[in-house]
Amino acid sequence: MSVRLARRVGLVLGVVALANFAAFFVHTYAIGGDPWNGKREGGRFYVGDHGRYTEVTERRWRLAEVHTVAFLATHGLCVLVGAPLAIYARRADPDRPAVDRGL
Repeated sequence: MSVRLARRVGLVLGVVALANFAAFFVHTYAIGGDPWNGKREGGRFYVGDHGRYTEVTERRWRLAEVHTVAFLATHGLCVLVGAPLAIYARRADPDRPAVDRGL
């Protein structure tokens, strides 16, 4: 893999993970929690945050659940793929002095 491609892929994954983190934070704050900390009781759906529950529609609960899974997936990809690619690109860059590349 070329250094340029590794740098771009690592950067894109990092930006996507950061944007998704911001969106997840804002969305979770706006609706009062997330479904993984929430509950379903008697056909009602609640998002939870630190023991406080807020009732939401089933549609909003399911969308929040999908967003929670997407949040975890993008951060997993960033850590498992993006960070190693960024490190590889930094170390393999021929324009950097050998001392900065860990050689």
